[in-house]
Amino acid sequence: SGPTDKGVKGIKLFFETHKCGNLCRRLNLPPPEVCLDLANAKEEKMLAEAAQKEKLRQREQDRKKQEYQKRVLRQKQELLQRHMREEAERQSQLMDQRRRQEITESRQRQLRARENPFWEEHHSRRREKEDEYALSSVQTSLEQPGCIVM
Repeated sequence: SGPTDKGVKGIKLFFETHKCGNLCRRLNLPPPEVCLDLANAKEEKMLAEAAQKEKLRQREQDRKKQEYQKRVLRQKQELLQRHMREEAERQSQLMDQRRRQEITESRQRQLRARENPFWEEHHSRRREKEDEYALSSVQTSLEQPGCIVM
């Protein structure tokens, strides 16, 4: 594993160009073709292992990506639910505020009516006039040419 180590490729290159001599024969070494076949088998095994490792790494990366996406989606859902709860609370507070305002206005009208008996009579006459005006404007529009009454 030093700077001159060429790995399996270096071994294959050696056996592709090697010619056995006396030393190889005395050591009873197999011919270069057999050693080259062994080196090729080793290289194929290493490539298969590397491919398997890459496949596992890719699966792990995909799993982490899916977990991240699920976590982000869950956070978005929680944020939306919180926003909806806050909006519902705000609407409820507005409704309560309007009810309190209506009650206050109703009490003020009652107080004014007690303080000044003509006040209620005046406002009821005003409401009657407004109703009469609305009714007359409807009748006038019904009397217009082209108005169909069913």
